[in-house]
Amino acid sequence: MARSRSRDFPLPRDMLPDISVPYHDYIACKEMSSRLLAHTVRAFEHFAYDRLGEVDTRFWKTQALRGELTVYKERHAGRVSESLGNSLHRCTSTSPLFSTTPAAITPATMMLTGAHHGYVENAVSTLVTKSQEELALVIRYLHGSSSDCGILHVMEPPTDDDPFHFFGFKYYVSQAVGDPRICKRRHCVYLEDSGFTRTRTGEKLGYHIMHSVNLSQFPDLRSRNSIPALMSTRFLYRQREHRIVEVFMLGNIDIKGLVVKPISLHYAVETMFNMTRLLDCSETKRLTQMAREYLWRRKQERRWEDRLAHADNDPNKCSICERMGKEGSIGALSVVECLVCGRAACSRCRASKQVFVSSQDGLMGRLIMVPVCTGCIIEANTSFFDVLRSQRRGRARSARVGRETIDYRSGRTKRRGGSTRAVNVAMRSPPVDRRRRPTTQWKDDKMPSTPETQQSSPDPYGSARQTWITIQRRCG
Repeated sequence: MARSRSRDFPLPRDMLPDISVPYHDYIACKEMSSRLLAHTVRAFEHFAYDRLGEVDTRFWKTQALRGELTVYKERHAGRVSESLGNSLHRCTSTSPLFSTTPAAITPATMMLTGAHHGYVENAVSTLVTKSQEELALVIRYLHGSSSDCGILHVMEPPTDDDPFHFFGFKYYVSQAVGDPRICKRRHCVYLEDSGFTRTRTGEKLGYHIMHSVNLSQFPDLRSRNSIPALMSTRFLYRQREHRIVEVFMLGNIDIKGLVVKPISLHYAVETMFNMTRLLDCSETKRLTQMAREYLWRRKQERRWEDRLAHADNDPNKCSICERMGKEGSIGALSVVECLVCGRAACSRCRASKQVFVSSQDGLMGRLIMVPVCTGCIIEANTSFFDVLRSQRRGRARSARVGRETIDYRSGRTKRRGGSTRAVNVAMRSPPVDRRRRPTTQWKDDKMPSTPETQQSSPDPYGSARQTWITIQRRCG
């Protein structure tokens, strides 16, 4: 019996290879990423500094607009790719990983410019996905329904000294446009690099590079009705003013297959626009983390039979504006629980926001709307660096309170005759493949870094609790 197309994806995790990257391939990856970044930064400097943000219409024509963002296409395909190809020739000739690079940069180059609200540091921190669930959240938010995604290999994981940096291999499988029995899916295996760099004037930019690679160990998915697509996208993010980020991108996308040119072009444009939603995705990722932490605290309080943190709050009284809820009348003020912090919030002091809920297998998931109070919304949209400064001020006090709480609970446990072993603070997740994706660490050789890449501040959003349980929908 033929396998059901609906069960082709997500891929069983035992199908994913344990990838080993030789040192010479690692060096080739670093050089490729450095050259892609340097080429894009030079193009941005010419656009932002030399031309003062004015697009040269002799070489670019407007392709699409969305809000304050505009996508342009080369008038004469190959002009940008030729200069980029000359820079990348050495990389493509020294490593089979980049054998597809000439084909990836052959399509006419697209350029995206414009502005979006947010903070650069929040956008770049959202890119750092340390787990399958975090990657699934980002993919779901940016691209909507997708068939599969995964972290294949990490060459440089984020660290306390540089939490914004990720360097490794990932893959993504899109949904079929139409009936999957007729229309094929597209999948892409790519090298991803993110972090901070600087321009010739010393201005700090966030960057995000995704470039197709040829991983021979990755399984052939044609039997699952998916064909490989090629891409090379290079995004730069510049904090132009408070809460306004300037976005600049150069990229090439080839979706392959028997697709007419207008459809292929539309797919490329939509993909590039979707990637700019990263600035909005940071709110959803932060709210999801906050909701996890609240559910964990509530679980611990119930375990120790403590009174819940907000149990003394009147459930019919808004904790923000202190208005009393009324029911049964026209225009009544309803008060419901914020599912991110547990505080009561009226309809004027809350909004419906998205949080991510993992699927049963823990591989993909979905976004659901939940009521969130304005306090949590403001916190989720606070600058990453402001959160860090606040946490540093309260770190000593939090550590002291934590020790006192542990001592208090340990003593009470003994009086009740319970076990004194350490409390397991991890929330249970759906059953997933526990095999860790391999991480390359070069201990004996100095790891080359991207030129002018900046070390970042410690991650204030880091948490040992990277798992998730389903948020039950209790929207008011």
